[in-house]
Amino acid sequence: MECGQEAGMGISGRCARVVARWVFILAMGLFVAGVRGAPPAGSSLATGAQGVGGVSHAWVVTPGPNDVGAMIWHVPSRGGELVKGWRPGTARLVGDLPQMPEAIAAVENRLYMVFEDRPSMPPPRPREVLSLAAVATNGGDQWVTRPQGRYDVSAALRSEGRLLSCIGSNGAVWALMHGLRDPGDDARAVVLLRLGAGGWVSVPLPPTLSEFAIKSTVTSGNKVAMPLVWKLFATSGGGGGVGLAVCRGTGAGEEVLEAWKCGLPPAVSGAGVGSDAGASPSWARLRLEWPEDATPPLKHLQLVYTGDELAAVYEKDGATRLLSGMQRFAAGERADEEAAASIELRPVTQLLQGSEQVAVAALDNIGGLLLIGSSAPDKTEKPPASVAGAVGGGRKMVEVSLRTGRVMSDGSLTPQSPMSAADYRLVGLLIFVIVATVGVFIARPPKDAGEVHLPEDCGMTDPGRRVIASLIDLVIACVVGTSIWKEPLRSMVRAEWWGSESSLAVIATVVALLVLIGTVCEALFGKSPGKLFMGCEVVSIIGIGVKPTEPQRDSEILDSDSLHRPSLANSFVRNVIKWLTLPAAAVGLLDLSRRHRGDQWGKAAVIERYVEVEGEEE
Repeated sequence: MECGQEAGMGISGRCARVVARWVFILAMGLFVAGVRGAPPAGSSLATGAQGVGGVSHAWVVTPGPNDVGAMIWHVPSRGGELVKGWRPGTARLVGDLPQMPEAIAAVENRLYMVFEDRPSMPPPRPREVLSLAAVATNGGDQWVTRPQGRYDVSAALRSEGRLLSCIGSNGAVWALMHGLRDPGDDARAVVLLRLGAGGWVSVPLPPTLSEFAIKSTVTSGNKVAMPLVWKLFATSGGGGGVGLAVCRGTGAGEEVLEAWKCGLPPAVSGAGVGSDAGASPSWARLRLEWPEDATPPLKHLQLVYTGDELAAVYEKDGATRLLSGMQRFAAGERADEEAAASIELRPVTQLLQGSEQVAVAALDNIGGLLLIGSSAPDKTEKPPASVAGAVGGGRKMVEVSLRTGRVMSDGSLTPQSPMSAADYRLVGLLIFVIVATVGVFIARPPKDAGEVHLPEDCGMTDPGRRVIASLIDLVIACVVGTSIWKEPLRSMVRAEWWGSESSLAVIATVVALLVLIGTVCEALFGKSPGKLFMGCEVVSIIGIGVKPTEPQRDSEILDSDSLHRPSLANSFVRNVIKWLTLPAAAVGLLDLSRRHRGDQWGKAAVIERYVEVEGEEE
C-alpha cells in the first residue's frame, strides 16, 4: 500500500465531488425553506385605521425650503402593534417633489397626490395621480417607502373643471369637482368622484345639495365659477363613505351652510381603492350645533371623524381652536335626508397660537388628532433654530387626544433621526465583532502554538473544506435558533432584519448553539456535524512545546493512533474564539500553518486522514 502525495491527489478529486454535492443539497434546502416561508401574493404589509392591528397613518406635504418644491412627510402609526421607536411628536421625512401637488389623499398606509398640468399652451393634460406607500420593517421600528425612487401611477383625473376638494376616507380616494363639461351634463353641477379599479366613478349627491350647487354657481358667458367653499372630510365608524361640508368662501361672515355624511352599503364600504361596486350611497344630513361663545368658524375650517366623534378645527383670534362632538342615532332610526343627525360641538382646547392654516389628520386607534400648522403668521419672525427645523419650514406638529383633551405632543415638525434603534443595535454588534477580532489578532499566540508534527497518513485540512464544514454547522444552528424564537428562516437574508430586537435574540442563540455543539461534539467525537460531512476532524496537536512524559521514538509519537481528541476546555476555547471573532477565524485560514487563533489557543488542529490506495504494493 502507498500513502502520501499520490493518495492525497486522489482524495482531492473525490473531495471536490463531495463538496459539490453538499453545496447543491445546502442550496436546495435554503431554497425550499425560503419558498415555504414566503408570504402569499398580495398580502397586506401594513394596515390602516380600521385594519387588523388598529393602526393609523398620516401624510403631510409641506412647501420645501424657501418655498421651492415640496416635502413629503409620513407620520407612522401611533397604536396597535407597529409603535416601536415612533412616539408622539415624531415624523419621517420621505422625500421631496419638484412642485406642490394640487391635492393629496391618504388611504391607510398609502399617499395619493394629484398634480395639475399648467401648460403654456392649452389644452392641459389630465391631472396626474401618483402614489407611494409606507411599509413597516422590524416590527415597526423602521419604515421604508415603496416603490423606491419612483411612484405608482393611478388613473388620471380629468383636466377640465376645478378640483374643489380631495380626500382619502375608508379605503378610497374621493374628489369633488365643479365645471365638468361632459356631453349632456350641466357645467354648474358639483360632481363627487371615487377612484376605483376602472378609474374614477361618479357618486350621486343628495338632490337638495345638487340643486343648491347649481343655484350657487356664477356664470359669465361660457365660464362658470363657484363662490362657495366645498370641503370633503374623512369619516370612520359604521357606514363608511365620506363627509361633505359647504361653507361661504367670501366675506367676514363665513359659516357652515350644509354638512352631510355619505354612507355606503357593506359591499362598498372599506372595499378599498381597487373596488368598483356600483351600489347607491345613502346621505345623512348633519346638524352642527356650535357653543354659545363660539361664532361659526371663520377661516380654514377642517372637519374630520375619529371613530364616531366629529372634530372641528378652525382659526379664530390668532389661535387654532378644537371642538368635538359625538354623533349617535337611536336604535332603528334611519339616517337619511329627512332625519338629520345632531352633533353638539364642545370646546376641547386651543392650540398653535398664530396659525392660520392647519392640516388635520385623524389617529383613529388612539382617539386623537394630528395637526400641522405654522408657528407664526410671519415665519421669518421666528426662524428655525436648527437645520432639521429648517427642513420642516418652521411648522409645528401637535398631537391631541379627543378623549381626554390632553396635548400628547407639541413641538417643531422635524424629521426623525435617520439612525433608528435597530441601526444603533446593529452598529453596536459590528463594533463588538471588530474589537474582538482586532484583539484576537493583536494577542500573541501561546508559546506552544508553533510547529505541528503529524503522522504521514494525516494532513492539515485545506481551507475550502473547513469553510464548507463551518457553513453546514452555521445553517444547522440558524434553523434551530430561528425555530426556538419562532422567526422565519428567510428573515435572516433581509437587510432590514439585522439590528432589530428579535434579530439580537436569534443571533445570540445561534452563536450559543454553535459554541455548544462544536464544544461537545469535538470533545466527544472530534467532529462537529459539518466536519463529519466533510471528512475532517479536530485533534490535539503534537508540537514543539509538547513533550512526551517518557523518552519515545518519533515514530511512536507520530503514530495516527496516538492522536486524541481535544479536551472539553480546549474545545470550548477554540469554538468561542472561532465563532465570536469569525473574521479572525476566516482570515487565519490563509496562514501557511492553516490554523487560526482558535486552533492555536485551543491547542488543536483540523486534520484529514488519507485513505490507502488499494491495488498497489509498497
